[in-house]
Order: sequence, then structure tokens, then C-alpha cells
Amino acid sequence: MDKTPIIAIDVETTGLSNARDKIVEVAAVKYVDNIEVEVFHTLINPLRDIPWQVQRVHGISNAMVADSPTFCEIAKVLSEFLQGGSLLGHNVMFDYGFISHECRCAQVEFFNDFPMLDTYHIARMRLPQLPSYRLVALKEMLGVGVGQTHRALDDVRDCKSVYDILMSEREIELCPQNTSPLPNELQPIFDAMINQTDVTIEYRDMNNRITKRRIRPIAVYGDVLKAYCHLRGDERHFKISRIFLSGKSAPTF
Repeated sequence: MDKTPIIAIDVETTGLSNARDKIVEVAAVKYVDNIEVEVFHTLINPLRDIPWQVQRVHGISNAMVADSPTFCEIAKVLSEFLQGGSLLGHNVMFDYGFISHECRCAQVEFFNDFPMLDTYHIARMRLPQLPSYRLVALKEMLGVGVGQTHRALDDVRDCKSVYDILMSEREIELCPQNTSPLPNELQPIFDAMINQTDVTIEYRDMNNRITKRRIRPIAVYGDVLKAYCHLRGDERHFKISRIFLSGKSAPTF
């Protein structure tokens, strides 16, 4: 029987760029023969403010990390924990890239030459017809995971559950997909999210200014839509109540 550990990893960060942003939470769970044998988990003080838009996604506030260790303080222990097994994650290179960059900044060697396992790519190969391959969508469709999405330790364990199903030899049974998380009048945005296409919206900002945006919707978190905004050339978070489509009535406050 294969004794090579699988080490599931996940990080939460202040943003999407490992060159500009910092880790605020890291979790890793080591599995041997499919049994959880060891856990590493901590919040991390990034020594900078966490943007409020990002706080809305993962729920980690500046106050929550104020008394947490810095990455430099945990880098050596984390690096040692992540050696000796295959790293597993959803879009695992995102997590690996952040950890690798932070270790370099902390002058700590981080090296793992085991094959990396990515549930995003495995799902695309095993289930080629799915409308979405985000971890939250896979969890819903596979009927696994009860943890809080976008918190590192819960996402790690849920990712391992998804991996186990994807790698099983049995036929995969999908749960019925949820209905659109958006109001009926914003259904085209949900359709674009599923089809991974663009849609044009008009958006009223906090100063009551309305701008037209061409966006590619990514995900809905509560009352916030995450999307790539072509106007800004970056991913942005939009308050759903401030979005309307051309020809529709603007939201009122």
C-alpha cells in the first residue's frame, strides 16, 4: 500500500498577487493511507491592513490577526511540515506560489519535489461537462463539505473529500445544482458565470455614480459578486444591490 503522504494545503491572503499581497491564514493537513495524521493551522499577521473587499470574502479581519504570528515566525515549521509528501490543493499553484514567495522573503528554504495534485484539473478531466470547477461548486455538486468556504482549514478538508471522490473508481453521482444565487432580473449574470462569458452591467458606486462595466462573473459570496472587470483590468467585488443591467431600473437606496 502506498505510504506516501498527501498534504492538503490552502492559504487565505490579502489579495491575488503573491508578489504584492500577503498570507493571512494557512492550513495544511497530512494524510497517510487516507487517514488524517497531522494538522498545521494558524492565522498570520500580514503586517498590513486587509482590504475590506477581501475581508468580505474570507471573513478574516485586521483585529483577528493582530496578535497572530508573522509568516517569518512560522516559516521554518511550515516548510518542514510541507516536505515528504504530495501537495494537494484546488488551484494548488496559487497556494504553492504564495508559500514559496513568503518563504523566500523569510530566507527559509522551501522545497518539495513530489508530484502536486490539483482538484481543479482533476475535476476538468474526470467531469468534463460541469458548468463550474470552483471548489464551492464542486462541493455542492458532489454533496461533500460542511465547512466554511474561504477559511483555510475547512477548505483543506473539503478539498481532500472532493479529491477522494474524483479519484475513486466508482461512477460519480452529482447532486442537483442550486438555483441562481442572484435576483431574477440579474439572471444573465448567473448565465455568464456558468458559461464563463462576459456581460455588460451598470454599477452605482458608494458616491451614487453610475458606470458601465464589461465583466466576467466569477462567483457570488453572500451579497457580493466577484468578477473580472475589463474597465479596471483586475478582479473586483460588486455589491449585488448596486448592479443593474442596461434597460433595467437602477437600484434605489
